[in-house]
Amino acid sequence: MSIKVETPGLRALPLVPEIAWRTICYFSNGQNDDAAKYLEASLNEQEKNTQAWLVGFDFCRLTAKQSTLSKLTERYAAVFSRPPPDWISQPVAQPELNQSKGSSLSILSVSNPESEQYLTVFNTVAEKKTAVLLKFTPGRMLSWQDTAVSRLAKGIESLRKANLPIYIEAPEIVLGHIKKIPLDRRSDADWSVLFYFLLYTNQEAVFEEEALQFTLVKGISPPSFEALKHPPIKTWFDVAVGTTEDSGNTIALAGPLSNHIGTLSNRITQRLQSQESVTLDLRGVSQADWTSIFDIALLHNKIWASGSRKLFIVRPSALVLKMFECAGLPDKTFTTAK
Repeated sequence: MSIKVETPGLRALPLVPEIAWRTICYFSNGQNDDAAKYLEASLNEQEKNTQAWLVGFDFCRLTAKQSTLSKLTERYAAVFSRPPPDWISQPVAQPELNQSKGSSLSILSVSNPESEQYLTVFNTVAEKKTAVLLKFTPGRMLSWQDTAVSRLAKGIESLRKANLPIYIEAPEIVLGHIKKIPLDRRSDADWSVLFYFLLYTNQEAVFEEEALQFTLVKGISPPSFEALKHPPIKTWFDVAVGTTEDSGNTIALAGPLSNHIGTLSNRITQRLQSQESVTLDLRGVSQADWTSIFDIALLHNKIWASGSRKLFIVRPSALVLKMFECAGLPDKTFTTAK
């Protein structure tokens, strides 16, 4: 028996075997024991649709339900007179990931549109009480727009008040830019960012010189130089692995899909500012829920609707692929960008 999946506003979908659908729903809700019992009771010689079997096999693989997998394997061989696919015995792939405990924020230009993502990252760091790494790109010109600078300054200040570490990659990019701004045209945010970057680079003499200029221009007392006491960056960030997790235009995800949704939009948006497409590598995903699936589907549709940017998905497991298909994603989504 198959059922019709309704996805309003999205493309028409083929019928989904009821067993596959119910298994997916159990899996999405984390009811793995119930799903295993359901498969053992329902997936038998009467089911001729291979989709149901593939989803069942993948569920067992993702959730390590070996006993159920053994029973289904014997039944499949009896129904189809051939062994099941080899991949059902393969463990969930573990791509080499960045094991950093902190959050990275790639800042390309300090522009107003880009800065809409700053708040998300700063809030995540504050909520998790971790650390942030501000990554600037050497050789890239900065837009340095007022709203963006203000958001950056406020984010830095909020984390400093919470005594959370703020690390910087290529701080000379920002220092060089601010020093070119005439003293009487520097905003409060400019000064705030400048003083923190000088603290971070431990330039006490330069800090004192700029503090004097600040007093002359503003007529108020400047901040004092207090050496930062951040732990070594390797405490929070896997500097050896670097950007393996987000390599080029590929973002590799592992574990529960829901763990990545909070920052995924930001990571994708940042990459699409400098390239035409982004590829999600889902081979390491071991659990997926409908909310996360539809969040990614909506993001996917928004990106493709731009007409100039694309989001691809590669290496999803059979069960996760079926979930995305139920969410209305077209076949072209699962084709690697050329």
